[in-house]
Amino acid sequence: MIRKIIRFWAWSFVLIGLYMGYSGFSAVGGTLGSWLFDASAEGQVISLDSSITRGSKARRLSAPIVQFSTADGQPVTFTDRVQSSSDDYRVGERVKVHYDPEHPEQAAIASSTLWTGGAGIFGVVFGVVLSLFGGAVLLLAKLPWQAARGD
Repeated sequence: MIRKIIRFWAWSFVLIGLYMGYSGFSAVGGTLGSWLFDASAEGQVISLDSSITRGSKARRLSAPIVQFSTADGQPVTFTDRVQSSSDDYRVGERVKVHYDPEHPEQAAIASSTLWTGGAGIFGVVFGVVLSLFGGAVLLLAKLPWQAARGD
């Protein structure tokens, strides 16, 4: 019985760790991509996209909608990936934008890429540690001395 409980928790750690690692890697991938883009521009927050979360406490989250012009003068409008419950951005505020010159709609506000990167890197590191811990527990549970105890 104890071995089943140990295996359950070990697999839970592995799966949760893999999910956290994948989610973190997705965030870091987008963030690192925006950091590596050669192009940046100054944009302006033209509105806020608000949504209300459901759960024990309803909260209003908002993401800035930003408009900027590429180096060749093409106007681009995008909604930033990072939502916040505070008033981080105001309509009319000027912000620095990183973008891919080949796909300018894949842009991000410079300060939000830093935040997403930190959270994403934490997710990757913690996810890997959690998965390794779960894997180690699974391996230890298979050692012969554990089976000899008759659990």
